Amino acid sequence: MTQYDKKGKTTSVTQTTIVDITETDGQVEAEISATVLDKKGEELHTGDYNIACKENGYEIDVTNMMNPAVMKSTYGMEVEVSGDALVFPNDLNVGKELEDASAEIIVSSSGIKIMTMTFDLTNRKVILQESVTTAAGTFDCYKLEYDLNMKLGFVKKKYKVIQWIAEGVGVVKDETYNKKGKLDSSSELTKFEKP
Repeated sequence: MTQYDKKGKTTSVTQTTIVDITETDGQVEAEISATVLDKKGEELHTGDYNIACKENGYEIDVTNMMNPAVMKSTYGMEVEVSGDALVFPNDLNVGKELEDASAEIIVSSSGIKIMTMTFDLTNRKVILQESVTTAAGTFDCYKLEYDLNMKLGFVKKKYKVIQWIAEGVGVVKDETYNKKGKLDSSSELTKFEKP
């Protein structure tokens, strides 16, 4: 996934790889490794997380959906993350409303709390089914939208996020708009490979 600023300039690239897939008691879990590179190709952040594939859909930690710049700002500090799983049901269809999700990140240095960040994703719904073309190919997608409310210390920000999700692929494209309705950032799938 390549991330862009509001002017369409590349800000970072996230390379995501499925490392392992395990099945326990009918539940499939995928171990994911993600590396974030800056616009010059220098590594900013590397981390692992899991996606749980359940009978009704898949779940992902909401913090793994955040802009890489947010996580970059915590580099070298102690980070405590808590929150809900973001659920993507198998039976997506136009008009379907999805569960809300939230997360809290507490950043500390030498045991002293520096800041708390909270993220609330609300009003998630499927608004359209359409074909989307990116550098990675053309995908049949469901278009979702939701409200993202962020609080960093005393600063509050509200966004409208639009995502295009394809079965067997995940997020193909997304756009984030500020409270005035102007594009703030975007990202799209620029390379996709299956083993």
